[in-house]
Amino acid sequence: MFRRLERKLGLLADAESRIISGRLFGEDAAGHPDPYHITAADLPRSLRGTHRFREKLENGPSRRETLWMAIVTGIYLLFEVAFGARLLDVVSTTTDPDVIHPIEVAGRIISGIALTLVVWGVILLPAMRRRAWLDIWQRAALFIGSAIACCAFSYFVQEAILQGISHASSPEQKQAASTLSLVASGVQNAEAVLEGIDMDQVGRDSPELKTFLALLPAMALSVDDLSARTSSELDKILRSRTDAMIGGFKAFYEDRYVPSLPVIESMHDTYMAASEERARGMRKADEQVRTSYRQYRNSLGRYTPDTLPRSYRRQVVRGIQNRGIPIPGNWDLRDRAGFYAAAEEAFGGRIERAYDDAMSRLFSRPYAGGVPRYDFTGRVKPGMSTQEFLDSPELQDHWRAITGAGPEARLIFNLESEEAWRRIYDPWLTAVVADRKGLYIAPVEDFARGGARYDEGVEAIRIAYIPLIAFGFSLLGALVHTFKTANYLIQTSTGMRHPEGLLKAQIGKKATITAVAMGAVICAVNTNPVTESELFSSLEIQVSEKGSAFLAPVMRGTVQLQSYAYPVAEQIRRALGGISFDFDPDTPTTAFGV
Repeated sequence: MFRRLERKLGLLADAESRIISGRLFGEDAAGHPDPYHITAADLPRSLRGTHRFREKLENGPSRRETLWMAIVTGIYLLFEVAFGARLLDVVSTTTDPDVIHPIEVAGRIISGIALTLVVWGVILLPAMRRRAWLDIWQRAALFIGSAIACCAFSYFVQEAILQGISHASSPEQKQAASTLSLVASGVQNAEAVLEGIDMDQVGRDSPELKTFLALLPAMALSVDDLSARTSSELDKILRSRTDAMIGGFKAFYEDRYVPSLPVIESMHDTYMAASEERARGMRKADEQVRTSYRQYRNSLGRYTPDTLPRSYRRQVVRGIQNRGIPIPGNWDLRDRAGFYAAAEEAFGGRIERAYDDAMSRLFSRPYAGGVPRYDFTGRVKPGMSTQEFLDSPELQDHWRAITGAGPEARLIFNLESEEAWRRIYDPWLTAVVADRKGLYIAPVEDFARGGARYDEGVEAIRIAYIPLIAFGFSLLGALVHTFKTANYLIQTSTGMRHPEGLLKAQIGKKATITAVAMGAVICAVNTNPVTESELFSSLEIQVSEKGSAFLAPVMRGTVQLQSYAYPVAEQIRRALGGISFDFDPDTPTTAFGV
């Protein structure tokens, strides 16, 4: 077949002139069948038919156009491939939505650009060739408008896929995803260990292990009795993260606990002095109360409260009030208890207020200007022993404030390192883990629609499936545009506006498709240490049985394909200045930097 085509390629120039002039293909000048010319059956199906062949010749892209598209597509391909490397680095090391979101947005934009290039090559440019009357501004508007439309379409299609998966998931899946997001993050950060795979032997930086860790939450959603299987690892992860958040026991003991002891000791001394001062003041106030009552009785002279003339009673009451005792104007002169209560409020109240002011200054961290931040009126009990003072809620709260300890921590004074670990730090971590663990093993009902944790469950499902969807679009985009770049280069070299070039371009197109597809298939079916591991095989079986028979091979193919794609992609990313695809100024990641 191809030898016959080669012999007849020289005759295609004559066929071209016949087609353009309108005569039927395969006829001589008189209109009779010519057996020495190529017939439609000799050509690929895409070229059969006089009208279609003529249209391809007359309306085919110029070399300039195909070269321009080859350059644009090739540049895009470099960034698409580099993005694949960055994507794997991000999603394999974190499940934090704040970190994943910027790379997710970048991926959607890149997918939109990929769709734009397809629309340009298949729809827009052929349409422009048929409408030569369009001016440069109209063409520019079409290019820009189609790019915006394609990016928006791609963005919202991917969002719709994630939203559909997230909201269609069962409450049990949302609960499992909430737990798995933390477990997967712990495994990624070496805070937990996976049984059934030797991560150190495989290599923690290997692309196949990175891909598996990124896909782990989605794969593990099909595991039976997930809560029981992850409980111990959840404890380890929470304990490790709490310990890291605090800075570790050594930093806590040396930088917080020990420096706080002199502060607490000084506060104790101040409290004791203020408490003793109050006690002395109160004894003096008691004496003043008794003295004031005697003075009141003496002021009655020969009268008693019962015999004092009514006209003098107002004068007596006013005299008592003038001495600072806040008795009411209608006070009964016989009410000794009322007098004592008013006198104690007058003389003892000043002492109490002075004591409360001292406690407010002692326990509060002041604002600028020395104004106490909190009012401790009546909160700090006077007369406590040293141990009672150390155990008081006010002192415990103050110690936690100055050391940055959580509400679960409790001060025990003057301990050596080992004792501080056993009696303060370890119980503190245990309490924190128990409290936080409840957030990850909440009842299934909380993840149902309208439940307290429904939105959190939706977000967890989303985080679980973002890597799989992102890998799919990224790998597909890289393969498609590898083919398209090569195809545009072939079209540029052969030309598309004469029969011989058109035929060669069609042959090169099929050869390129075959080469790209075969290369991808070969890479995708070659196993590696991860896909050969017991853990991966077990998860793959459960995904097939309880998830999707289609999803399992896709995950396997992704893990196996990335082991070939990532090394190349990372080298390209580094050649592009270590681009991170994070251009959000609110995140700490730099846009470039290896």
